[in-house]
Amino acid sequence: MNDDASLANPQATPPRPRLCFTVGLIGQHHATPSQALDRAADLFDEVRSGIEAINPQPWFRPGRTDLRVLASLSTDTERQLVDRAVTAGYPLGIVQSVGAAGPDQAVEYRLELHCKSACNDTADALPRAAVVAHSSLIIAVWDGSGRCGAAEAVARAVAAGVPVIHVPIDPAEPVRLLWSGFTALTPMQSDFGVATAEPCTTAALAALLEAIILPPDDPNERAQLRQYLEEPFHIRNLRIGYPVLLAMTGTQELRQKAWNKRLYPPEIKTEWGRFKAMGGNYAIGNAAMMASLEESFLWSNHLGSHFAQTMRSALVINFSFSALAVLTALAGLITTSFKLPLALLEIFIIAAIILNTRRGSQQEWQRRWLDYRSIAERLRPFRSLKLLGIAGQPRRVERKGTSPRRWIDWYVAAIWREMGIPQGTIDASQIDQLRTLVAEAELP
Repeated sequence: MNDDASLANPQATPPRPRLCFTVGLIGQHHATPSQALDRAADLFDEVRSGIEAINPQPWFRPGRTDLRVLASLSTDTERQLVDRAVTAGYPLGIVQSVGAAGPDQAVEYRLELHCKSACNDTADALPRAAVVAHSSLIIAVWDGSGRCGAAEAVARAVAAGVPVIHVPIDPAEPVRLLWSGFTALTPMQSDFGVATAEPCTTAALAALLEAIILPPDDPNERAQLRQYLEEPFHIRNLRIGYPVLLAMTGTQELRQKAWNKRLYPPEIKTEWGRFKAMGGNYAIGNAAMMASLEESFLWSNHLGSHFAQTMRSALVINFSFSALAVLTALAGLITTSFKLPLALLEIFIIAAIILNTRRGSQQEWQRRWLDYRSIAERLRPFRSLKLLGIAGQPRRVERKGTSPRRWIDWYVAAIWREMGIPQGTIDASQIDQLRTLVAEAELP
């Protein structure tokens, strides 16, 4: 991220994510009838059509939708699903054990994990965990039995808040949607406890895709998201009451950065540079993935810091002026010569406090500070989570009684999807390197 380039463009605003969507594939070990595979193949076209019917503007960056499938190829069922997905035009990503036989099709994303085991289900657990971690939606084809690798992967997805389309083997059973976020649809009791099940109708699938891709329907949430995406770069912040207070108390020196802001301050550049050096410049991931994350983090960090200083300085001004108003009132009691000027000064000070408070309330300095800081702190660990391969983003799992989904939940999820699938090999030696990277770079 070039700070000088951002300064040269006064119209620069926080980055909009690209519309990316990954369909994960889970299949049972047992032989699967072609009828069940055909039902799953029909879903590929329905998902594509449903996504194409959604208007991504103005929330996403202009350009084509990055739609792909991801599978571990642990079973013949998954290989057959991959054949049908590639035939339907989906780019392919795979997650496998180190040294496992690759697919016959061209692979766009490949991640290899060190997960040797004498038990097939155990050896397949890590690749399937990676599929769940990096998928926006899971299509699972299995007979519904509760003690198999496919059932464990579905349970992991449901617990993590990842929607699952269950295609049963029995043609008499309906295709179901399993998701914990079906608050707007009619729920039925699910076998998985934390999720609700819904028949996979065209309308239900369209509602599911909209819930994943689009921000919350609440007009206030969308207005706040639009405000964030249109925030300018604040090169100056003349509200320096808080930095001055820190300097007066000897807590922190008053420096130029208190009023002269940079998108990429030296301390952040040092932190990310250290992380890049320790991670071998993301040899396990890819530079484009981390560059998009870094830009999104820089903007949310800059805006969070700007409104934090603005809000804190406003509070310092209010408390300082309150003390000054009290002193002015006391001075009016002990003098007889300047009662009128002191009374007018007191009124002016109180009016300044009211106007300062009103402006902060109207412009929502506190909410913007907390929301933008929340985005930055939720994006920061993505750089390590992606490199771990099997780690997913901390998801919001909606349950009865939870508060409505916020726009910041949508934004960080969209950034996670945009980062895509990590590529490379995580062998036994790299596991230790990753452990050291996370411990030293994220837990100082």
